[in-house]
Amino acid sequence: MTDAAAVVDVLRAARERLSEPGVWAQGVTSLDGDRCCLTMALSEAGCLRLHYQRAPNSGANPCKAVEAMAAATGISGLTSWNDTPGRTLDEVLAVLDVAIERAEREAGR
Repeated sequence: MTDAAAVVDVLRAARERLSEPGVWAQGVTSLDGDRCCLTMALSEAGCLRLHYQRAPNSGANPCKAVEAMAAATGISGLTSWNDTPGRTLDEVLAVLDVAIERAEREAGR
């Protein structure tokens, strides 16, 4: 699997995770029960697959997924962006969709 394909998989897995009812959260610095923020979802998708079985790949670097999000959306500092008062889950999912679309093009999908 190429790095670009792995980034797509991590982004998709993070989106799927945050789409689960009641999972997305703001102001959490670690897993809070089953709740997590955008950054934690990316980390979980890329790093913790062996524990949580969420991502379809085992060695994807979540930092590359974060870089892809920043490049696609212009957002640097995903944690503070996620935690901005008034931010909604729909906004979070929308930026993931933009990043996924761009990463898919780069991966040739």
